[in-house]
Amino acid sequence: MHRKNAPDRPGNAESHSKIDVLEQIIRQMEATAAQLKRFVEAEEVRTKIGDLSNPTYSIYAKAARERADKLAASLSKLKLELEVARGQNLSATVASALVSAPLDF
Repeated sequence: MHRKNAPDRPGNAESHSKIDVLEQIIRQMEATAAQLKRFVEAEEVRTKIGDLSNPTYSIYAKAARERADKLAASLSKLKLELEVARGQNLSATVASALVSAPLDF
């Protein structure tokens, strides 16, 4: 299904919009990851226990670490998706330039 005002080839405003959205989500997730890291560090300082194998390790720090690990995995996937979107956008831009370039024989 085509949108009424969207160009028929990739590399249009939708591609740029997807890239912008992905960049924004990545920035927000990186900020959240940094907050989680600071929280874990503060909790380890507060409890004076930084060893995960210690049975008295903070459950809050452990939960934050687990969340940070899941967030890092999601960030990796999103960054890969962003690179793919950028590559598609670049390919479409090059293809569009080649199509619109005058031919000299």
